[in-house]
Amino acid sequence: MFDLLDVMRGRAQMTFTGSYYKRLPEEPQNGAQLFDYEPVDPTEWHYRKLFGNLINSDGATCSIKTNDDLGGRTEEYMVLQDDKMYKILSVTKDYRSASAETFRYLKDVPQTEYVYRLIEVDNPWGTK
Repeated sequence: MFDLLDVMRGRAQMTFTGSYYKRLPEEPQNGAQLFDYEPVDPTEWHYRKLFGNLINSDGATCSIKTNDDLGGRTEEYMVLQDDKMYKILSVTKDYRSASAETFRYLKDVPQTEYVYRLIEVDNPWGTK
């Protein structure tokens, strides 16, 4: 069910679903936080500015963006829709996706996107 914040975040634009884990549990259902995301082309100019010169120098295999504030940190895990498990290498807040006028009234803008750089690791469960 959508509410006003989901509409403001543009959540309907995110078409893929993944699971976020603070630590690796014994079972895939334990501690999973579902989120919606979109894949990112890390060679795109806008994202090269976010990541600087780190593009493909650290072995990252995937980059995604999401409007969900997962509180993600490095060394935590995600299982994406392709059933592959990834470890988080870096998290960057992208304020450029939000309206500049909104920052005058709100501290945390709903349109802020979080960009995650991920590296693939072995999935102990084999499924999502």
